[in-house]
Amino acid sequence: MGSKSFGIIIIILLVIGTGIVGYIKGWFSWMDLEREGWVLYEDKDIGFSLEYPQELRVEKTHEEGVYFSLWGPTQIENSEFFDGISILVRRGKYPENLSLKSFAERDADEIKRIGTITKPVHELKISDYDGYGYTANAIGVFEDIYIPREDEDREYLFISLSVPDPQNQGYSERADEILSTLRLIDREIEKGDSCKHVIYDYPTREIYSGSVHAPDFSTKPEARTFRTLITEGAKNGPNFAGNYTIVTWGCGSGCQSSAILDARTGKFIEYGLISTEGLLYRLHNDLLTLNPRNQGLAASGSLKTEYYVMKNGILESLCKKRTEEVCIQVITKAQNPITKEMKEFPTPCDVPGGWQVVR
Repeated sequence: MGSKSFGIIIIILLVIGTGIVGYIKGWFSWMDLEREGWVLYEDKDIGFSLEYPQELRVEKTHEEGVYFSLWGPTQIENSEFFDGISILVRRGKYPENLSLKSFAERDADEIKRIGTITKPVHELKISDYDGYGYTANAIGVFEDIYIPREDEDREYLFISLSVPDPQNQGYSERADEILSTLRLIDREIEKGDSCKHVIYDYPTREIYSGSVHAPDFSTKPEARTFRTLITEGAKNGPNFAGNYTIVTWGCGSGCQSSAILDARTGKFIEYGLISTEGLLYRLHNDLLTLNPRNQGLAASGSLKTEYYVMKNGILESLCKKRTEEVCIQVITKAQNPITKEMKEFPTPCDVPGGWQVVR
């Protein structure tokens, strides 16, 4: 081959190479252009960061997770979610006697009570992280994802994803792009706030499946006032922490009262547990949240969110979190409207939600 021909070939290759490089640069420029207007979100309490389009709404949830959402063109306010993007991210902890995969399988089995599993638990990869997930249809189609945190014992990052798209807006692809930016980061705990230490998964070891014992009112005679209501509610069986049944009824405007019974024995664990915004609890979890901070209700100056955990038949208080408010340092007397119990509290802010201040 002559030197002239060789030179022509070199020139052709350079032109082609320049074109390829230009194409690649253009492709990445297009990607950068597509990301314009995106926002970086970091949460050092949960321990993650990701990028999202600025049109998405971001808010803390009642389980101390973060909720990213975008309503589609046909979504109706205060209705079930059927159009748009919904991404919930929170952290949790799985028990020593289960692997993360078997823990996810147990969660999937619980979903079968109210829906169907359309894709069983399987291995997957989100961004640079391996994990497990399943897809379910229960009041909408959603995917639950579990990513282990190698830096913390038995902790995981939980992602629940729903992208219904009746008008083909491309929500699934956009959600995938958002999750591709996921990064696990070191967690930082704010000093002075004990609720920052609460892990919102306290997995129950065993689920009771035997016969349900009728309420034993001898263990809480004052509960006889609501004998019929409690008896009927107890028949539904366990709904909290494996073998306990929570029964709730109204006690006036902005007031709910609850009883907790052991389904195995009928014994009362709690009676007259007062709330203003209800309770949050699960069959497979030992954590109970009183006045969960959902739907912006925490904006109320007097609302206090309280966290409890069931340990060996005793409901133990973990911490209390109230909204920012200035509270005078004066002893305040209050009464439980159900049990009529009277107590003195160090400040008005320490009075439990639903209790009535005695003037």
